Amino acid sequence: MIVTISDFKNEAAIPGLIVEVLATDYIGQSIRDNVQDFIDKYEPKFLKMFFDSNEETAYTYADIVTYLALEESERNDDILDSYIESLKEPISYYIAFYYFRNDISSRSVSGGETTSNSANSKKSDANNRIVLLWNQMVSLITDIVNDEEWYIIPDVEIFKRINPLNI
Repeated sequence: MIVTISDFKNEAAIPGLIVEVLATDYIGQSIRDNVQDFIDKYEPKFLKMFFDSNEETAYTYADIVTYLALEESERNDDILDSYIESLKEPISYYIAFYYFRNDISSRSVSGGETTSNSANSKKSDANNRIVLLWNQMVSLITDIVNDEEWYIIPDVEIFKRINPLNI
């Protein structure tokens, strides 16, 4: 995997994810486990869209998976290392988009859906945040693709900006 828990920063920050004493913070551990599940699910999807969307791409998703399976000492492709490092931030935004879109604060129970209700809190709409996350991810991808050193041009509709009205 490319993204780690510590890569969720700035707009992609997830409340309760980074804790100081993990051994005694069961809620923080639960949040970390949920985020790790999202990483495991959505990072491969992102990489497939990014690397396998254009047949003229120098690397494929399979190349990335094979390279990441190597020991650190065996990795000697500077271009691929640069790709991987550059993709950490957009992948974290992509994963955070799905995390907040799926509103992980609600849980299914036998009586239906429940939502956490903290003292002095008010439910807010996550739509503005997820639009911001998606558009920031698109901006980061655009910056990467426009970099002359890159030989990858993703050719999919998914890397397009969205707006809160879905127009």
